[in-house]
Amino acid sequence: MTLSEREIGALQQRVQQIEHARRNDRTVLNGLDDELAELRADMERLRTRIYATISSVAVFAALVAWVIEFIAR
Repeated sequence: MTLSEREIGALQQRVQQIEHARRNDRTVLNGLDDELAELRADMERLRTRIYATISSVAVFAALVAWVIEFIAR
């Protein structure tokens, strides 16, 4: 069974469409990778801020407790 020129042309066109879709998918995937890296960096900055805030509150609470104890004497 041989393919006609028309069938070969249709197959070539389909291959080009698939290649184009693959390039588009790759572009979208690269964009998503960049967004994911940015979100991870944002999450790390937020985690750092949370830990710093918790540490500051703990130090402040200890200082307040020390002052209260000192005044109570």
